[in-house]
Amino acid sequence: PNHQLQVTFKDSKVISWGKLIQENPIPILLESPKKKKKLTDRLFILPRIGLGSHKEGSNQIIGGSFGYSNTSLGSFGVDLMGLLESDDNYLGGFGVMITYERPYNQFLIQGGIGWTMAWWEEEYYSDWEDYSNSESTQASGLGLRLGIAYEKKIGSHFVIKPAYERNMGFNGGSGFSGINLNFGWK
Repeated sequence: PNHQLQVTFKDSKVISWGKLIQENPIPILLESPKKKKKLTDRLFILPRIGLGSHKEGSNQIIGGSFGYSNTSLGSFGVDLMGLLESDDNYLGGFGVMITYERPYNQFLIQGGIGWTMAWWEEEYYSDWEDYSNSESTQASGLGLRLGIAYEKKIGSHFVIKPAYERNMGFNGGSGFSGINLNFGWK
């Protein structure tokens, strides 16, 4: 119940008080309870395309991430990123990371840990003996993820998220990075 009291003053003294009677009462607006988000509203699936870079060259990136997003805690997910081989370039890579993403100002800062691998062909030249040779090389192991992104919502569940994501491998040459466009349901 809402009780309103009318107090009348004269020369800084109360001369009467009682129930407030108004011709047009002011409606009291109560906040409607916020709709609780369902678990499925907090899950996300974001495919990815982009351009990847390794110390030995660059190629296309594909991959994606899926996980759980909570506005107060940030996002937790599993991220897959593949550096594709092309016909003219024997260079590829793959990373699987457990990631955490948190808003900072208007950007999203990403960190993670996981496994990363890369393979490439190294060429050797000798002017002295006038020959060249190439050798396939591969490196894999534990890695860290650092990234920064900007997320733009389109409608209630679709997002577009350009990002720079760097997989830093601890085993020489296993890391690579990507300038990616993530998009999908969040």
